[in-house]
Amino acid sequence: MRTHEVPEAIRARCGGRHGDLGLLIALAWRDASSEASVDQQQSIGVRWQYSAKFLCSGPGWLPLDGAGVVPAEYKTAVNIHNISQSPVTFAKKGTIANVEGEAQGSISPRRAVTLPADGAVEVDCADIRSLLPEDMDLTPNGFLVIESPVRLDVVAVYTSLHKQIETRHKLTVRAQWKGEGSWPQPLLDLLSSESWYSIESTESWYSIEYSGWVDTDYIGWVDPTSLVESWVQALVDRGMSPEDAEAMVANVDLEVVDPDLGVGTGVGQSLDVEAISPQAVRYEIPLPAPAQ
Repeated sequence: MRTHEVPEAIRARCGGRHGDLGLLIALAWRDASSEASVDQQQSIGVRWQYSAKFLCSGPGWLPLDGAGVVPAEYKTAVNIHNISQSPVTFAKKGTIANVEGEAQGSISPRRAVTLPADGAVEVDCADIRSLLPEDMDLTPNGFLVIESPVRLDVVAVYTSLHKQIETRHKLTVRAQWKGEGSWPQPLLDLLSSESWYSIESTESWYSIEYSGWVDTDYIGWVDPTSLVESWVQALVDRGMSPEDAEAMVANVDLEVVDPDLGVGTGVGQSLDVEAISPQAVRYEIPLPAPAQ
């Protein structure tokens, strides 16, 4: 928005002993001139440009295979906030980023958006798609470009929904108590309290099964040594001294009976928020048509 100076002729006519009245008249003239300039604005003097990356999935977009990202469902929402104390009109446009060597991606016409002082707007995947040609299947990968005469707050929010492969380790072991007497109660209490253990007893042998979803890299459950170490730590957590816990578990003889590794799928989600930094520029553009 341009600043309109009060003409010297008006200043002179309103000067002298009527200086206060002159100031009021001058300010009224300036405000009226500013309002007229907003209504009659024919161009935007671009001083700040923001380029927000977008990734989108859904109707109107090609599948993401080969687009440089893993297959998933992606959503982008760009939030724009007018931090000034006056209305501002800026332009937005979309540009598609194709893989190098392919045809140049589409660049949309600009659309004008006007925000009041302290106003905000969100541009999502549907809005970005509406900027671009309707009769083309487009790569869902590119930039939303904001061209503004003043600085804005621009924040991009990215979400994704993707499949994850998980492994389930089912371990069945036979545990025999080698010490004097019967199984110690603290150890039996531990095993019976953990929901992922199921225990069946046959004289001095106990068949102990662990079954649950764990991290793909955590193969230690198939190793009886790691299982025993986990029992020691669990007993310590319950108040037993490390020495007594180690001595108790040392009297357990474990034999792997039926190790089994299963594979399953789950769903992973992610959310990222990024503040978009502006680039200082200086050029004029014709006032675009307003956004629908």
